[in-house]
Amino acid sequence: MAQGDLKRKLFLEAKGEIAELADTINNMIDTLATFVEQVTTVAREVGTEGKLGGQSHVPGAAGTWRDLNSNVNQLAATLTTQLRAISDVATAVTKGDLTRSITVEAQGEVAQLKDTINEMIRNLRDTTLKNSEQDWLKTNHANFARMLQGQRDLTAVARMILSELASVVGAQQGVFYLVQHGATSGTTDGDMKIKLLAGYAHRERKDRSAEIRPGEDLIGQAVLEKRRILLADVPANYITISSGLVEAPPANIIILPVLFENQVKAVIELASFQRFNSAHQTFLEQLTESIGIVLNTIEANSRTEELLKQSQSLTNELQSRQLELQKTNLELAEKAETQAQLLREQAARAEAEAANKAKDRFIAMLSHELRAPLSPILFVSSALKQDPIVPDRIREELNIIARNVELEARLIDDLLDATRISQGKLSLTFETEDAHELLRSALEICSNEISAKSLTVQLELEAIGHRIRADAARLRQVFWNLIRNSVKFTPRDGQIQLRSSNPQSGWFRLEVIDNGIGIASNVLPRIFDAFEQGGDASAGGLGLGLTISKGIVELHEGRIFASSAGANQGATFVIELPNVVPTSAAPSPRLGSETAA
Repeated sequence: MAQGDLKRKLFLEAKGEIAELADTINNMIDTLATFVEQVTTVAREVGTEGKLGGQSHVPGAAGTWRDLNSNVNQLAATLTTQLRAISDVATAVTKGDLTRSITVEAQGEVAQLKDTINEMIRNLRDTTLKNSEQDWLKTNHANFARMLQGQRDLTAVARMILSELASVVGAQQGVFYLVQHGATSGTTDGDMKIKLLAGYAHRERKDRSAEIRPGEDLIGQAVLEKRRILLADVPANYITISSGLVEAPPANIIILPVLFENQVKAVIELASFQRFNSAHQTFLEQLTESIGIVLNTIEANSRTEELLKQSQSLTNELQSRQLELQKTNLELAEKAETQAQLLREQAARAEAEAANKAKDRFIAMLSHELRAPLSPILFVSSALKQDPIVPDRIREELNIIARNVELEARLIDDLLDATRISQGKLSLTFETEDAHELLRSALEICSNEISAKSLTVQLELEAIGHRIRADAARLRQVFWNLIRNSVKFTPRDGQIQLRSSNPQSGWFRLEVIDNGIGIASNVLPRIFDAFEQGGDASAGGLGLGLTISKGIVELHEGRIFASSAGANQGATFVIELPNVVPTSAAPSPRLGSETAA
């Protein structure tokens, strides 16, 4: 037995005390064998097989053997209780229950393990809570974005926001104030007005003004400071939330200014029986930024629509003016034809001259009246085109308006020039000018029209005799009129020639030649008459360009004439001007031809 063999028994023939001693030794061997078997079974089940809950049962054990058996059972029971407690909590956490924690008594490494698992559960619970809050924030932000998308009515938006916020953050009452700023961007806080726009379960107070100024009440203070105000532990007599059954004070009131680019656009006030938690407050702070963008978009769209209405009104007025001008032009053309017929009769010359003067006075007066509304139209069109919020389609319409206004201004200028020339009131300032430079300048003005029709321009300029006494602006106007006239009546991919020469001493000659539609023989004699379109009614303009050019050339004591072989044979316009300024330098050789497209 001392060597660990508990299967042996003591067998001997004895009586009396020797027999009792033998029985005692054999009973002790049986008890010890049973104890060893039970302890070995418990150790194997717990340590090797991982079975918990096992106990050692040694019948008849007493004294130290009983205590030792109890200690083994206590060890197994304590280990079973601890491991099962840890297992139960781990299983609950695996199923998503993060409210559990290990509360079993433990010591040493088991206690450290318990604390580590509990800390892990707390960290997991905190992380899960944060993720849940983020998901909640993102989901509700997305819902509000979808809800507010495309809204155009401020009152409807305010009511929608309050109704949705009541369910999201658990508010039982709310109001929405709109902040109206002054007409100019540099206005002070005193120019702002805070007006109630919408309410949720709100009952207006009779003692409260319809408007609030910055700094008045908490609403005005939130606007002034541009920051959130949160009221906790609201007094019972401060405000009450009432329904058909109950009336009670709120636990929390929050006041939120809505900002866009550091400018307060609105103020939202919410009251709740419950306290607004950190997630609610974070959501409300972030939501006010989105609401600010929506309010600014609605305001910008409203301003754009108003500007569009003004633009359309101006366009209609301009079209009306154009129709009036066209009607007047037709009437003037008819009058001009009548006057031309009267001039052919010597007996009616005096009456014709009087009619011409009346016509000129009427044109001058009409031109001034027509020019008056053009400046504000151009100003409004330019201002709208520079506004970044104006849509592209509106910007295109504004470009069309500006081009029409510029065309009308050019027509009015032609009317004024023709009137001044006929009345002898066009004064010129003569200085020594380079005719070639004026010609190139006029050609540059027409470069866009030339490029648009892919025309070829050929220059053949004489090297001498091109410095003359002339009015630079008016002579350039003549050159521009002739070049533009050739561009207008020359088909795409055609050619224009500009040729200068000295036909006689002291004279400058310019020929403008094109291969366009030409001038019909019956039109050529009156090509320089007022309102003559060269036989093409669709050419546009008033037909005053050549008339004005003739008048300016004659004021320079020069002459202008035209020639054409007929329809589709091109045309040639010739200007001859005197007063060439002589140069002391020897004549230079003739310049070679230059070609430009």
